Amino acid sequence: MADTILHKYSSTAGVEPAVGELAQRELAINTADGKLFTKKADGTVIELTEYKTSYPSAVAPSGYYLSAHLSNQTYTTIAGVADRVNFCPYFTQRNEAVVALRAQVTTAVASAFIRMGVYADDGNGSPTGSPLVTTIDLDASTTGSKEDTVSVSLEAGNLYWLAFHSSSTATVRAYSRLGLPELFVDPATTVGICGWYRNGVTFASGLPTLPTVIYPYNTTTPAVFLKL
Repeated sequence: MADTILHKYSSTAGVEPAVGELAQRELAINTADGKLFTKKADGTVIELTEYKTSYPSAVAPSGYYLSAHLSNQTYTTIAGVADRVNFCPYFTQRNEAVVALRAQVTTAVASAFIRMGVYADDGNGSPTGSPLVTTIDLDASTTGSKEDTVSVSLEAGNLYWLAFHSSSTATVRAYSRLGLPELFVDPATTVGICGWYRNGVTFASGLPTLPTVIYPYNTTTPAVFLKL
């Protein structure tokens, strides 16, 4: 019969073993945080797990939002394409509790609507599954900010996809191509791909469940802003 080996542990979040509580080659576990500790030859206690709850990043002050831009490029505008969904990559630097998604309509179109959402990544650089969250249909027949309250938790160090669904050609604030990460490139043509899109998604049907046929793009894309 196999033996059961039990290590020192704490079930209280944030508790780490003190130097005097561990011998070399001994392990300790925090079962609340999922962290593993040991003692080095120099007598210091270190965490063996590599999980981090945050990475170096700025916190948006009140009235400001987070975006997918990775560099300080000027935002531009882009006219929507009816029944198209654009998927823009978004890399998280800390655990983020998103409470609203926002877009900016700069040229309105009568009877136009937009919606936004967030998708998980499939592990290979493509959006997948059903949207983790989606907004209501937002009126794009007038200009200005269009925002809806949502609730979604995004984990640090992960890739997510910001989705933007248009019913018409209303023009919206857009991410500059130069401000977006290059996902992959064809060296022969030096065309760098920075996202995906899908045509033929009838606006009334809502954001689609993926995978389905999606196409790469290397241009600007509608901007989705995140409020924490």
